[in-house]
Amino acid sequence: MILIIRQLGILQGGELKLYDHLMRSRPPEPPDPRIVVVEVTGNDVQSRQEYSISDGTISQVLQQLEPHQPRAIGLTIYRDFPVPPGDAELRTQMQQQDNLFAICSFPRANEPAVRSPDVIPNNRLGFDDVLVDPDGILRRHLFFMRANSDCNTGFSLSFQLARKYLAAENIFPDNQGNQNNPLQLGEAIFNPLGNTHSGAYKNLPTGGWYVMLNYRSFPIARTLTLTQVLQGDFDPNLVKNRIVLIGFTSRVNAKFFSTPHRAGQSPSDQVPGVMVQAQMVSHILSAALDGRALIGVWVWWQEVIWVVVWSMAGSAIALYIGNSDIVMITAIVIAIAILYILCYLLLLQGTWVPLLPPALTLAIAPFLRKFLPPLR
Repeated sequence: MILIIRQLGILQGGELKLYDHLMRSRPPEPPDPRIVVVEVTGNDVQSRQEYSISDGTISQVLQQLEPHQPRAIGLTIYRDFPVPPGDAELRTQMQQQDNLFAICSFPRANEPAVRSPDVIPNNRLGFDDVLVDPDGILRRHLFFMRANSDCNTGFSLSFQLARKYLAAENIFPDNQGNQNNPLQLGEAIFNPLGNTHSGAYKNLPTGGWYVMLNYRSFPIARTLTLTQVLQGDFDPNLVKNRIVLIGFTSRVNAKFFSTPHRAGQSPSDQVPGVMVQAQMVSHILSAALDGRALIGVWVWWQEVIWVVVWSMAGSAIALYIGNSDIVMITAIVIAIAILYILCYLLLLQGTWVPLLPPALTLAIAPFLRKFLPPLR
């Protein structure tokens, strides 16, 4: 009965909430030392008396960063049209600075596409589209999509930046999102969620190549403000050989997202898009260079066996010690606790296994016991 209900997608919301809880319960991790975020805060925008940020300001930031030899720079601020003053200087930098990557965006339900700057070559272009679940939480990491005339790249910004960084380590991808094939980077093998039923998900969209995003703790990286960079008020070693992401963190200018670590819907529980991009870059680098676990799911028959085993355990408890309600309920609680611990330990190792379905089979056993004949 539970397996049928799960297959219909009725348990998806609850399973995802428990997944978020397990993600938040993991031990904290330090910020990724390979990434620096240049925040464009509300104070930065106001101090320059600009509604957004002009091309000239971005050009000045790039001029401050480039002498310190960052390995890659990701500009997460849209530049599909010039924002003078300084647009000519920025266009020149975009053409000539081979470690500078810009973004575009595919059309969405209520939002038009955002085209890339026309002077950026495709090999330094990445999309910033993300996959938000129906409950508003961002749990998946989109690597590849089919390019079109609006956003002329099939690669995400996070993949482009990570690939640039890893190339200096002589690590190159052996597959770049071909159908449902795995992607290998170093010793890390990324297996996509390649069908409509993966883990707790029962209605995954087709198209695109994506995996579960294994978040690090927040804060994800060291940060500098726009003003600090413009004034040269930072340690050059903080930038050298690192990936620098530049983006808005002000509520007025930035897009904000809910994550498993900040799963509420209030503004204070959300994080700006540039920090999400930092998480995605760190996700790739940590797996390829550090051997950090990737989050995978079991195939359907393994999940079926898992649920059936726990269902049998719950039935055995109800049948053989069901004469004492107190003892039976205590045993059920202990069994659910063991189940929870196993799911938590497996997630630490990179495997997301069902928690809610087997817990339900354990919990309903006492009720089913009342409708069964007593054992003789």
